[in-house]
Amino acid sequence: QQSMVLTIPSDNKKIAPMVDLPAIVYAEPGVNVHITCTVTSHPGSNVTWSNTDGELKDGGDDWYRILHTSITEHYRSITRTTFIIYNIEGGFDGEYTCTADNGIGEVVYGTVFVVDGTGDTSDSQIH
Repeated sequence: QQSMVLTIPSDNKKIAPMVDLPAIVYAEPGVNVHITCTVTSHPGSNVTWSNTDGELKDGGDDWYRILHTSITEHYRSITRTTFIIYNIEGGFDGEYTCTADNGIGEVVYGTVFVVDGTGDTSDSQIH
């Protein structure tokens, strides 16, 4: 899992996005997979998902959904964006990218998604 340490400023300083995202996700065919990208920044970030075909927008297709939740505190914003792939199959393998941009900085992190029929999902982030 990729993560960064957050230093909380004592005043209202701006913070470029910091991203927490699993580096690799394994899942068996036929399940729904949830991959969550957690972003901490100040001000809040615009978070997007993409793959080799380009940006993935919520409602863009029936095989996935993207859910956004945000919490804002006086010194930071935490955004959790969950990319859900429904009833996965082999064609969904590949890299998916979470991009966070808040005008102070942009961070791009990728996760590799592997459809694995062996049943070994011990390192997985599936729900």
